[in-house]
This record gives sequence, structure tokens and C-alpha cells, in this order.
Amino acid sequence: MSRVVFLFEHGINALPSDWRDWTNRAIFHVHDQTPYHAQSLEYFAGPIVAHFRHRHLADGFAKLVCRYAGNGWKIVVVAHSNGARIVVEGLRRARWPRVEELHLVCGAVDANFERNGLNAALYDRKIGSAHVYVAGLDRAMQIEDTLLGRQLFGIRSEPLGLFGPLHVRPSLAGRVHVVRRSPWDEYGHSDCWRARNFERTMDCFTRLTTAP
Repeated sequence: MSRVVFLFEHGINALPSDWRDWTNRAIFHVHDQTPYHAQSLEYFAGPIVAHFRHRHLADGFAKLVCRYAGNGWKIVVVAHSNGARIVVEGLRRARWPRVEELHLVCGAVDANFERNGLNAALYDRKIGSAHVYVAGLDRAMQIEDTLLGRQLFGIRSEPLGLFGPLHVRPSLAGRVHVVRRSPWDEYGHSDCWRARNFERTMDCFTRLTTAP
């Protein structure tokens, strides 16, 4: 059986030392409830610091994913908010190692799949499938859909977490899945990680995985 690892990447203003941080709980969930493995690349930054540290964080994720890919692991990536930007840029810097599934939750990253490189990665089968989660009451994404917000998070047009994927090639439509219906239509930016929603959220990732 192939080894499977979930790589989790959180957004800004997270406290990695706090058990309540969703990545800590997600790692435990994977180890406790599935036969898979999990890891996260932790950092702490507000929006300004994250803007200036973005290249460093993306490089760190690139090294992490390359280490797993180079050792034959099947990889599932789950990223929230600014973590989506880190992951997409990190995968690009790593020259798109194979990822079985990419889950982008309320992503603070450019929604244009042609521009952000995800169309090409999906077409070349570097990514097996992409899953985009859009929260209906996401105030953070509305703030990021401003001139200052787009500049801080490197968004050239619309944020993925607000508009969903844009300019997806027609031939790839069956491998790009958008989740925005109930209960997501009633979620705010981080509500999917609340205790009452956490198990359902994790099920989205673990039951969808195509890895053995």
C-alpha cells in the first residue's frame, strides 16, 4: 500500500502553539481516524508580515512537498486562506510535483486558473483534482477583494475564496470541484474549523481522496 500524507497549510493570525489551531486538530484527526499521515508547515504572521514573508514561506512549502514527493509519498494538500497562496506558489516553485488532490479552503489566492498555473498543472496531471471551498458569509474575502487586499495577497483580479475558480479550461471541468452549498453557504471565513463543524469539514478531505 502506498504511503499517503496530508499536508496542511493555515492562513494568517494562526497560533501554531495553540491546540485549537485547526492544523493541530487536523493532524490528530488524520492520525486517529485514518490510516494516513499528516504534517503542517507552521508560521505566524499578520497580513503585512505575511506579504513580506511570502517568498520565504512558499520556498519552505516547496521544500516540504518535494521531500515527500521525492520519497514516493502520495500527497493530498489542504490549505486555508493565505495558506492557499503559499501552497500554489510553493508548488509552482517546486515545479509542480505530483499532488493527488488539492483542497483550497476560502483561498486568498488569485481565482484565475490560467494565470495562477493550476490549469497547466491539472492538464499535465501534476494535480489529480482540485477542490475549491467558498464560504457564503466570508467577510475576510470581501476585504481582500479591495485594492489594498489584492496587493497584500498578490491577487491580480478576484480572490478564489470569494468567486471560486475562474477561467478553468473546459477539458478540466470534471476535475475541478467547487463546494459552496449548505452548510458552506452559511459559513464565515473560518467557521468550517469550529468544533461543531470540524468533523464534517475533515470528512470533505478524507472521503474525497483518491489515494489508496
